[in-house]
Amino acid sequence: ETVQIPTAGPTPLPPIGEFVQGDERTTNGESVISAPVVGLGGSVLSGTMAYCCTFSSAQLATISDGTATFDAAGRMTGISDAIGQNFFADPDVTKIVDFGNDGIIAWGRWTGNVTGAASIDGLNAINEIYDANKGLHYVVGAPTALMPQIGTATYSLLGATRPTLTDGSASPGTFSGSLTVNFDVSNPIVRMNLNVAVGGLGYLINGNAGISGNTFSGSYSDGAGMNGTNSSSCLSGCSSSVAGFFAGAAAERAGLAYKISDSFAGKDVLGAAAFKKQ
Repeated sequence: ETVQIPTAGPTPLPPIGEFVQGDERTTNGESVISAPVVGLGGSVLSGTMAYCCTFSSAQLATISDGTATFDAAGRMTGISDAIGQNFFADPDVTKIVDFGNDGIIAWGRWTGNVTGAASIDGLNAINEIYDANKGLHYVVGAPTALMPQIGTATYSLLGATRPTLTDGSASPGTFSGSLTVNFDVSNPIVRMNLNVAVGGLGYLINGNAGISGNTFSGSYSDGAGMNGTNSSSCLSGCSSSVAGFFAGAAAERAGLAYKISDSFAGKDVLGAAAFKKQ
């Protein structure tokens, strides 16, 4: 006889899980393995490019029915459209900076050697070697086939290239902003709130852009959708242009490129940005 209560023996050890590389995390809990980018390579794309200086001034070029190539990290390495407007990045992808890609929309800035044709006739060739303070800014995405016909939406910033001066006289700057979109077919517009700062200059683009199909565009001047945000910016003779598009099945994304001309400071500014519907 015994007073000891029967036991089932020692508790078994938990099974040892098999470690895989995808489980590895940074100190803030993010995976060190980037998710594969899908959805853009081989797709029909829309896009806008902001660049200089073949034409001796800042330029915006829109892409429709385009095709593009991307590397494994989601950096766009080349693009051409259906009517012969072509751009190609330097094969050295380490020179593609400020990039992002979520499978619906992608953005970045090409530095290094950028060549291509900038018009249908191919006469306006691009052959530039951009240093780290310059570049060709791009935003591309899978165009929205069927746009919303009613309602409004707010778009927050998903990612952007750092704005650059076309003369490369200062390091790339900063960008922030948001969009408010009215999809009502009676008055479809994009209300912009874009803040650009570079080289001690600051700008606010807060005009409206008209929507046509799945694209939008607008041009602005001093006090009319375009303002300086410090005493050295836009004292006189400032202007800007924006060209953009909606991407995703239900316009979940918006992308735009912009150029700013500050005749008082004698500077032109370029950049591109992607936005996500809230």
